[in-house]
Amino acid sequence: MFTLDPSWHYLNHGSYGATIRFAAEVQQWWRERCEQQPVLFHETEVLPALKAARDEVAALIGAKGQDMVPVVNATAAANIVINGLGLRRGDLLLMTNLTYPAVKNALARAAAKSGAGLVEVQLPLSRLAGGPAEVAAAFDEALTAGRGRVKLAVIDHIGSFPPYTFPVQRLCSLCKAAGTKVLLDGAHAVGAQSLDVPSLGAHFYISNLHKWLCTPKGSAFLWVAPSEQPRTLPLITSHGYGLGFQGEFLWQGTSDVSAWLAVPAALRVMRAVGLDTWRDHNTSLLHDAVSLLSRAFDTDHVAERGSQFRMLRISCTANEAGASMAAVELPSSLPLAASVADALFLHEMLRTRFKIEVPVACWEGRLWVRISAQYYNTLEDYQALADAVRELISEGASAEEEEEGATNSFRRSLANGSAQSSNGASEH
Repeated sequence: MFTLDPSWHYLNHGSYGATIRFAAEVQQWWRERCEQQPVLFHETEVLPALKAARDEVAALIGAKGQDMVPVVNATAAANIVINGLGLRRGDLLLMTNLTYPAVKNALARAAAKSGAGLVEVQLPLSRLAGGPAEVAAAFDEALTAGRGRVKLAVIDHIGSFPPYTFPVQRLCSLCKAAGTKVLLDGAHAVGAQSLDVPSLGAHFYISNLHKWLCTPKGSAFLWVAPSEQPRTLPLITSHGYGLGFQGEFLWQGTSDVSAWLAVPAALRVMRAVGLDTWRDHNTSLLHDAVSLLSRAFDTDHVAERGSQFRMLRISCTANEAGASMAAVELPSSLPLAASVADALFLHEMLRTRFKIEVPVACWEGRLWVRISAQYYNTLEDYQALADAVRELISEGASAEEEEEGATNSFRRSLANGSAQSSNGASEH
């Protein structure tokens, strides 16, 4: 069903996704069809096909096609929204410490250019663990301090790290009451959860499709509430100038839109399995993977207040179907420092030595792995991660006997092991 190399334990669907094989084949078919008669294709075929694909995705998220436009990725969509705000000195842009870095950069550049200010809502683990009320309180404090000057609040529907599901409807209501527009970043929600985007209460909703809908890269969308459409313009002005919201976006010069044209093919495969069946599979698999790793790493779940919060799960509860990611704290017995440098070191070690693709992060003085659960994964993939970490802990214990200190010796022994592993792989 997918084109992934089966020799890898691929636990990072959340970063770039993985394309369904049939969708990749359909994308190539569209490319070849274009080149058979490029003029006829661009002047008579591409727009009807693009609109049909747009309408199919719109129906999936409970929206109207006329309120949604295709873009190449969610970051491009965020830039479009920010560019159309008409910012002035003294305005404020609100984000959180968990906002996706590329979107943070877009906000920072817009603020620097206009003289607007940035407000970053701090959401430490302790506050996230307090539940929706605590998160809402943090936003309310920031909005109150902004005194009506917050022009836009950027809120993740599901965070990239930690993969926390925000109480978006509640937050949208707070922002609207404060006179603040809301941009919801749904890059990890579309496909992973059943959605009714218009009912969430946001002014803008953006998402990639290549993650949890498993489409080709370069397919994403921007949904805009009707009231905001007249002021929402593409970054590129082309032949659609003056033709309204849809006209401005649907034709922005000659480009390869085959990724979008192949979206219905990916949806066809997922619907053949059953969208609910697909999501339930991922939710169940993630739950089992969480249990496996929590036992192997001796860590706890973030499930209720008052517990020792060592692992933050996304949607592993019965009332939130469509779980796709979880962040799991690594064991303290792993002889590495809780630093960005050691997180990167371990990530590379898992990749080169064990052929495990999984993000490693340093957050709140701890090392974590963020696992994804997708239809191609099995419990054996997560067992491989548990076994690899156990092996590294064992090697670290041996290194502790050396006088130079465990961490340095551990790093060198791992590096030697990685080199041997890489050499062996290259020979084959």
